[in-house]
Amino acid sequence: MVKRRLDTVVESCYYLINAESDKYKDDAQIYITLDAAANANMYVYQGNERRNYTKLIESNSNAPTGAPIRVPISEGAIVVLQTANINSATSSATFSYRVEGTEYNWYEKPFIGDNQKYYIWFQIAMMIAISIVVLTILSGFFLFVCSPAIGCTTLLVVSLCGGGIF
Repeated sequence: MVKRRLDTVVESCYYLINAESDKYKDDAQIYITLDAAANANMYVYQGNERRNYTKLIESNSNAPTGAPIRVPISEGAIVVLQTANINSATSSATFSYRVEGTEYNWYEKPFIGDNQKYYIWFQIAMMIAISIVVLTILSGFFLFVCSPAIGCTTLLVVSLCGGGIF
């Protein structure tokens, strides 16, 4: 059964605004702007649900048209649109938002958020790669130093005695 709405009740709707997780660094901000309003009010709160919101505009006032409201990306925002006049037949409002801040670089992405398991594999791969490089350098050094023409003992004496051959 569909009931007719009460004429004395003010209607409202809300929007939760968050940026993609693990895309931006902590310095990023969400900018929310009320573009146009006809018989409507917009309220902006900091938080990600109705149980942990914080007022952003002093005295919980209506958001001014055209002025961006800044919210830290780690907190998220709640935008509430509400009819301003109960006698009005229609109400409408439009708002826009954008995220500004530093994105993580491609080489940082494996180490943030839920990708921590890749960090362990990265460490193992780096230890193997470094071991291979060190062994390659050492084997090349010993092949060069201990060549049959020079002999290991003579070169060792030369290097230990400051360069002179005894």
